[in-house]
Amino acid sequence: MAITAVAAALILLSSASSGRSQDSPPPVVAPSAPPVYRDAAFAGVAMPPQAQPVYEPITPGAYDVVGSYLPGPQPPNGRPMYPYRADQYWPPQEAYPESWSHLAELPKVQLGWFGDVSASIMFPMLDPRLTSGDLLDNVFPGNPVTLNSAHLDPNVLPRITVGYRYERGLGEIRASFQTYAFDGRETLGAFDPGGAATRRTSLRGNIVDLDICYFEFHAEGLAIPRNTFFMIPGRLGLGQPPVRNRLSPPLELRFTLGARGANMYFDSSAQGPTTYERVMSNFSGGGIHFATEVNQRLWCDAPFFWHGRAEGSGMWGYVDQNFARTVAGVSGQAGPTGLTIGVPTVNVEFGLSWGPDSPNRYRRFTIAYQYQEWFSFGATDDSNANLLMNGILMRGECKY
Repeated sequence: MAITAVAAALILLSSASSGRSQDSPPPVVAPSAPPVYRDAAFAGVAMPPQAQPVYEPITPGAYDVVGSYLPGPQPPNGRPMYPYRADQYWPPQEAYPESWSHLAELPKVQLGWFGDVSASIMFPMLDPRLTSGDLLDNVFPGNPVTLNSAHLDPNVLPRITVGYRYERGLGEIRASFQTYAFDGRETLGAFDPGGAATRRTSLRGNIVDLDICYFEFHAEGLAIPRNTFFMIPGRLGLGQPPVRNRLSPPLELRFTLGARGANMYFDSSAQGPTTYERVMSNFSGGGIHFATEVNQRLWCDAPFFWHGRAEGSGMWGYVDQNFARTVAGVSGQAGPTGLTIGVPTVNVEFGLSWGPDSPNRYRRFTIAYQYQEWFSFGATDDSNANLLMNGILMRGECKY
């Protein structure tokens, strides 16, 4: 009896299902789960149903600053807006930057030719400790020439830079030229027994730099991989998200390495009624040049930046010196030539920059305090000379 009852119930259920009319409402089905991101970085995260993208991301791993999906039904046009007021950015993808297409360049960085012109109002302090030693003892025994420098007047020192910026983080080639020109004149009361004398001093110099420069736009969050030595420095920051917790917007960093050639010429003379003295030192050489520049945008709507730059060089070259004296018609001159010496230099500047086109990088104007020093550019066995300069720098850059 039990088996017969079960069979009858199954037959009735089958008949009811086959006899349903087409006008009958469909069965109630439980709603399906919302779609999830196809990006591995957000696997399993549900998208809001009202704005589901219908395309594959341009670059796998793309996301915006709040960790949600890329907005809109179409891929975004152009490159992202970061580091300033970012709309979206991308996680690290150092392996194959050539395949990034629109992410292969730093955002808003202008490629191609660029240039800048700077002018520094510098106040020099020259410390020449030049002496002829015993070189003139055959004419003036025990009385070396030790003529120092007159007080040098301040002057404007120009510097011109031109360069070319390559694509895909390959860096920039920069060539720059700077010239020095200082003069001074003063009266000496005790130089000549016959009366007052006049001392004149000239300092002339020229610097030529040829450098390779790399730019990182979010140095604070830059993760340095173990194999950095085998990687292109300018690609370390490509595609990486900026850090926003301490320095917001992120810190910009430029670092430079190259070659420098320079000369520095010093000439000081004194003329009185019966006595004449002259001291000359000329250095020419070359070596390495390096610099680091940082810019941090201020926490305001106006595009102002804190600016800092540290620069140095180490040069090796030759120094020639000459000492001369004439007293009551008796003359003598001598000096070492072709001595090999090393001359280090430092240059530090810090101040404010203004980028009127920010976040685009077309123009930038900088005003800063600048300090420079040349060490031992007149060093010999008996002599030495140091040059210290400080003042105000003003710089204008185009397509930076």
